[in-house]
Amino acid sequence: MITIPKAFSGPPGTGNGGYVCGSLAGHISGPAEVTLNVPCPLDTPLSVVEHADRAALMHGDIEVATGKLSFPDIRARDAISFDQAVAASGDFSGFQYHPYPGCFVCGTDLAEGDGLRIYAGRVQGQKNVVAAPWLPHKNHADAEGLIEDKMIWSALDCPGAFTVMGEEETPMLLGRLGVQIFGRPSVGEPCVVQGWLEEKEGRKVMVGTGLYGEDGNLLAVGKATWILAKQE
Repeated sequence: MITIPKAFSGPPGTGNGGYVCGSLAGHISGPAEVTLNVPCPLDTPLSVVEHADRAALMHGDIEVATGKLSFPDIRARDAISFDQAVAASGDFSGFQYHPYPGCFVCGTDLAEGDGLRIYAGRVQGQKNVVAAPWLPHKNHADAEGLIEDKMIWSALDCPGAFTVMGEEETPMLLGRLGVQIFGRPSVGEPCVVQGWLEEKEGRKVMVGTGLYGEDGNLLAVGKATWILAKQE
């Protein structure tokens, strides 16, 4: 069983996409790709159905998400410095207007230790590339002081959306996320998260994200599909 607590919300009343995907990916051995089919309810026990290299997250008869063993077909960008990420974060569009200020990953209403507080802003001189500094908190680590896998999945979620947020006024929802983890950062390690646009196709926005450690090494890479919400 999996229960997504209210603390890990995305859009109001639903689970953060990256956290939900990472929670289901914990039932798949190896890199995984998870597709979100419907918004995930909060504080609700959900069953997990496993079969070979696949898993499904179920709310009764409703298939909330499906996951499978898969390597992200994407090439990560080169690392930038922590100072460059700090400078980019100052341009985070969510500081001006945030559609989901309570989001566990990028919400501006959450205190240190509650949300991840990853505020990805434009990287100077690079189109549709964003970055943010991240100092992982002890609340999101295991007993050995290393950040949990589902927190890494979460960190690789929202930055991708902000590659086009600001250009797009329409809210976006995560549709699919694939992640491969090479290493886990430790509590307080100065990390950088980057997001970059791969392509846009109608209401679909395909992006890449990367997590880099203190020495610039690639710790994890993600490939995501975001969906622009239908306008009324």
